Amino acid sequence: MAQFSFTANKATRCDLFVSFPTEDISYAERLYRGLERPDRTVFLCPNRPLRTDFTLAMWDAVDTASAMVVVCSNAAYFQKSYFRAEWNAFYNSKLNHRKKEDAPLIVVLINMEQSQVPPPLHMCECVECAGEHDLNNTIRLIETLLRKAKGLKP
Repeated sequence: MAQFSFTANKATRCDLFVSFPTEDISYAERLYRGLERPDRTVFLCPNRPLRTDFTLAMWDAVDTASAMVVVCSNAAYFQKSYFRAEWNAFYNSKLNHRKKEDAPLIVVLINMEQSQVPPPLHMCECVECAGEHDLNNTIRLIETLLRKAKGLKP
């Protein structure tokens, strides 16, 4: 299981933030392992304790992330409070220019269609996948989108 460690009062820097509703933790953890690299810090927290020091570390990670991957398998999950707050904070940071306009916000839709995402995410890159057996292909697509955002060849 992917773990997240943090130190209170210390900013959590990350390159890639993986946001997901608790119902999609299994897929998110597998995706996390596939996206982890020695030169990339990936933030994923399997259990979200409601402690102040953790909450501050999580918001620091959202704030410092240069990219976000949003994982979802049910349109109703987009409205879950913690999940919505994470992706909405990243999206709003792009709108108010605290993040680069082209900072990747990639939505992974598990057995869903792009038409089911909330309006703020309509302009994002969406990757539709057919579940666990499509994971490797999904990771390749995300890697391609991340390289493209850095101006590298896909």
